[in-house]
Amino acid sequence: MVRFWRTPSLNLAPKRSLEGWTILIQNCPISSGGDLTRSGNLQLKILKELSSMSTFGLYLRPTYSDVAKKLGIDEETVRVRVRQAERAGTVIRWQVEINPHVLGREATSVILNVDDPSKKDSIISQIKLIDEVVFIMDFYEKPLRIHFYHENDQDRERKLDLIKSICGDKNPTYWQLGFAPVSAKLKKTDWQIMKALRRDSLLSNLEVAKEIGVSARTVKRRVSFMTEARAIYTHTVGNIKRVPGMAYLFLVDCANERKKREIDEQIRSRLDNAIFEDTFNKQYSIYAAVFHNMGEADEMYRWIKSLEGAEKTRTYVIREMLSIRDWINNEIEKRLKESS
Repeated sequence: MVRFWRTPSLNLAPKRSLEGWTILIQNCPISSGGDLTRSGNLQLKILKELSSMSTFGLYLRPTYSDVAKKLGIDEETVRVRVRQAERAGTVIRWQVEINPHVLGREATSVILNVDDPSKKDSIISQIKLIDEVVFIMDFYEKPLRIHFYHENDQDRERKLDLIKSICGDKNPTYWQLGFAPVSAKLKKTDWQIMKALRRDSLLSNLEVAKEIGVSARTVKRRVSFMTEARAIYTHTVGNIKRVPGMAYLFLVDCANERKKREIDEQIRSRLDNAIFEDTFNKQYSIYAAVFHNMGEADEMYRWIKSLEGAEKTRTYVIREMLSIRDWINNEIEKRLKESS
């Protein structure tokens, strides 16, 4: 399920609008005076409202007023909650990312096990060196989740084989991630803006303009163009270790597309402590939620598995999130040289 929010604010600064809270929102609970595991908690409602729209297809950002209006609260309350997250250290930085279609790539997510958990850190270090690996989610014990880009099916299979070889797992679960198509042609100025904002996403339009030698109006116009074209999006990178509870990920596996939609509706109606979901794929859905303890998580897991068609559901305890930026940064440099 891919949804979009439109915002009039195009200046990449969280003081003016909510710049992201997208892919890694499950990393960013507010620990100051709040309990993310309690149903009805205002802080959880804000996170849930933000993250319910945030899959890998989200490219437009909500303003404070968007969220406030949706929840029936005042704008200042939303602003305060976001600032609390920043002060608590759960938000490390705001990060600008690029739709892989802009780079002529598709995106795949894979979950698999390492054969020797004692060597997991070494395995992760090896995987980080693979071209076009952009994200790693480390779970406790053996499992890993890896996102990588690829040019075509042959390239995907080659990278999958390499990842399987490193981890020692011959039967991983993988699926294609849903990104919106992009037909827009980007200019040299666009790549320059991307480079500046990926280095520091809190730069104002004026600061970016001074750095690349154009007007602030031009920067605003080009950022507007790229967001409207769904070429760029933003998300927060946080510290999973600050979650006040246990962060779980549920992977729902249902090959029947109609039944999967029904399962997704049932899960949304009950998983009121969910802080992230991605239901775009026809067979797989991902949900992340925070629980007080293993007992609560196990109860939810057993209930999901009891749903007709959801018997193959798996659950994982999230340990760490790793965003890998080098390959994309190098691709931006290549585009800049080509456009010179």
